Amino acid sequence: MGPLGVSIVLWRNSLVFHDVDKVTSVFLHIMPSLLMHCLMWTDPTYSKPEFNLVGTKDILVHMLAYPTIMYFVWQLGYLLVTELMLKHWLAKRPDQQTSLRWLGTDPKFSLYILCDKIFKKTLGFIPPGQELSDLSLRAKFVFVLTQFVFTIICMLMPMALVSSQTANSVWLCFLFMCCTWNGASFYIEVFSRRYAVKAFPPADSPRSKSSPRQPARQQVASSGVTRGLGAGQDPNPNPNPTQPASKAPAVSAADQKQD
Repeated sequence: MGPLGVSIVLWRNSLVFHDVDKVTSVFLHIMPSLLMHCLMWTDPTYSKPEFNLVGTKDILVHMLAYPTIMYFVWQLGYLLVTELMLKHWLAKRPDQQTSLRWLGTDPKFSLYILCDKIFKKTLGFIPPGQELSDLSLRAKFVFVLTQFVFTIICMLMPMALVSSQTANSVWLCFLFMCCTWNGASFYIEVFSRRYAVKAFPPADSPRSKSSPRQPARQQVASSGVTRGLGAGQDPNPNPNPTQPASKAPAVSAADQKQD
């Protein structure tokens, strides 16, 4: 219900069933919220008084302090793996996505623009001549700090959702709609590009050189004739088979001589 759920919207998780990476990402981000919803509202064990949060102290300890500790453990482990254990392996694979690469290599991303405006243009933490996309040590610190602040802010959301089953259900439906919408957009974008490449190959491709393009109307007409007719068939058949086809008037030899 907190940072993982918001990450579905922010990272644009897509429900693309033939892509294992995308399905795994959706599963990891949405299952904790779905599990908590089922435990809170369908399991009678958690409706007992000892599981109720009473007072501000209980809420802050269980919904802010403990999750923050777990976040620090995860973040340290993540940095240990990506920056030390797999550093050389990742250096040889620049296309392999990590959390820092996702945040720091897209100048159009909203968090990238925000970090660039605050830490480079306003505070001057990033020196001139360097970009956040360089992923220097300072840039990595900026993104780790930004992700921590983002996590703390998102941890406040479950405090508003924990007391309402309706709000929980609406939030989960919204997350599933985002995943489905992003997945549908992915399918339309990718397959439309593939179709466009096959239907309209580039001018310098061998296929385009061997068969020069025709205007769209000519393509439709020629394709309709070649696909619909067999060998020796009339390209202009009689539309009404019950009536004989009209024939041109016969010209006699005398008429031809007069011409």
